[in-house]
Amino acid sequence: MKIVVFSDSHGNSDSVSAIFRKENDADAFIFLGDGTDDLRMAQKQHLISQPLLVVRGNCDRNLRIPPEQLSGFEDKLLFFTHGNGYEVKWTLEGLKQAAKQRDAEIVLFGHTHVPYLEKDNGIYYFNPGSVALPRRGKATYGVLTLNKNKVPQFTHKEVFE
Repeated sequence: MKIVVFSDSHGNSDSVSAIFRKENDADAFIFLGDGTDDLRMAQKQHLISQPLLVVRGNCDRNLRIPPEQLSGFEDKLLFFTHGNGYEVKWTLEGLKQAAKQRDAEIVLFGHTHVPYLEKDNGIYYFNPGSVALPRRGKATYGVLTLNKNKVPQFTHKEVFE
């Protein structure tokens, strides 16, 4: 199963559309907040038919969108959030504690605009970076590949290669 994970578009719907076009073979998309209006712009273009799961970021105004979600894919439990509620720009300790409380095996978060991957105490922590305003390097998103009973694969990709 191929899940495309992206975050922090901050008004750049062109980046979102580019990802939808490039990754049209994905099984699902997860958006980690800060640009939910950009998703609507891309959806109006009918670029995806796959499931799209979304969490609200600190710059999103739609309070009906949840700030975090817990969802199962293949045989893995994913916890995803924008990250601002856990102060991920300074430490991952709050996020790690929340992941353990939820029995999550994979944690997806944004907010820092920096790509990140770590495995700690059996839990994977993955930040795809920012699709529009990277703090280091180029605009990026992530691909998570899951196959039952296999180690998850994480890849950071550039939006515009």
